[in-house]
Amino acid sequence: MRVTTTLFQLGLRHPVSIAAARTRAGGDGAMVSAICRCGEAPSVPMAVLSTCERVEAYMIASASQVAAVSADIARVLSATSDARIERRVGSAAAGHLFAVAAGLESRFIGEDHILGQVSRMPVVDNGDRFGGATLRRLQESAVARARRVRKSTGLGRLSSSCVDAVASMLAEHVRADAAGTLTILGSGMLARDLAARLLDSGAGAVTIVARHVTRAIEQCAGLDVRVRPMEQLAATVEESPIIIAATSSPSFLVDRSVLLGSVRERLLVDLGVPPNVDPDVAHLAGVTLTTFRDLLPSTGGVDGVVDRARGMTEAAATRWAERWITGSSGTRACPRWSEIA
Repeated sequence: MRVTTTLFQLGLRHPVSIAAARTRAGGDGAMVSAICRCGEAPSVPMAVLSTCERVEAYMIASASQVAAVSADIARVLSATSDARIERRVGSAAAGHLFAVAAGLESRFIGEDHILGQVSRMPVVDNGDRFGGATLRRLQESAVARARRVRKSTGLGRLSSSCVDAVASMLAEHVRADAAGTLTILGSGMLARDLAARLLDSGAGAVTIVARHVTRAIEQCAGLDVRVRPMEQLAATVEESPIIIAATSSPSFLVDRSVLLGSVRERLLVDLGVPPNVDPDVAHLAGVTLTTFRDLLPSTGGVDGVVDRARGMTEAAATRWAERWITGSSGTRACPRWSEIA
């Protein structure tokens, strides 16, 4: 009886659950190592991508092997009830990594830090040298294709354009209130890049408000910023004329209740996807709300760039899968995930 193997992916995109898993494991490196060890007994090679917002394991295995490994990975992550483990097989798994590397699956479309994270993700053979080599080929191909797609479509300019646009828009406000406090919500690289650029532009003081304080402190090492926990959001907003929201929160962090009662004028810049700021606050007196789509080129232009990048990425991933993991006994021969979970 022939055993069919192919590419499988298990992923979790839930910052709260991921942060808890890192804490339990004793850090990000320990968590990634624990996930890789899940493939030791069944000799399943693994590549693990771990970022602020996602943890993903890629495997070359049979359906029965993955069924055994997935339970162990779920225990390492211990996802909460509102978190969903994503599962992809074959070309869909390859296509997902290609899109992730290009920045197409990031909270802010086109961000470039994820490309380096994909290039550095560890690959462990676990006794299967061929499978390990295939995963390294997947990693190398995803990174190489992402670079070409970002350059040829203009996708790579979207994230830097956002930082440039925010800095340009706020330049006059920063100069007019050089002693004022500017608040950024977020602990990721976008928040760090914004803080660095605005300090260079003359901002008198920058406060970072984050759900993950330790991560924010690490990201902003070397910058003259204050870091506060999200529990101090209302107090921090009260003393800031400019608030920039750049988090992955699935719900609004700033709504009418946070701003009601305030008499000072405020400029809010919402870079969150989904939105961090309730659009209804724009109706409050003295409040001006700007979103990232207001800052970037016309919506049609942005959507056109993204559509072209997705098309090129999907085509490249399909060609890779047909060469390396599909064929007469490829992904079409594998059962659905519902049959092996």
